[in-house]
Amino acid sequence: MDRYRVFSNADKDGQRRWYHACVQRKIPHIQVLNRSKLAKVEWDYITLPSDLDHAVFDREDEISSALQDIYKSAAGPKRSYYGSAVVGYMDNIAIESAEPAAAKIAGLFERILSQPK
Repeated sequence: MDRYRVFSNADKDGQRRWYHACVQRKIPHIQVLNRSKLAKVEWDYITLPSDLDHAVFDREDEISSALQDIYKSAAGPKRSYYGSAVVGYMDNIAIESAEPAAAKIAGLFERILSQPK
């Protein structure tokens, strides 16, 4: 099953459907938005049930550090990062680096949510 989705930046309907699918599946909302040469990777834990808040907040430093490592491994001439353990994005990432970054972010959240601290 999909853990993240890839969209063109203009596909707002697809992005909205993916958000609602994440809510139903109780998974983090992770998506890649492709532009002509660069992409943006976004994540948000808002789609998780509130009873999982502790799983994210108890390991916030670990998640934030891992997200920074993922960002550092992504290529892009003018890449930028804004984020925390709960919400953020990596922008101006080379398209070929964006999907592997999204997969790593999805794997990070799967690991954190499946392992109690």
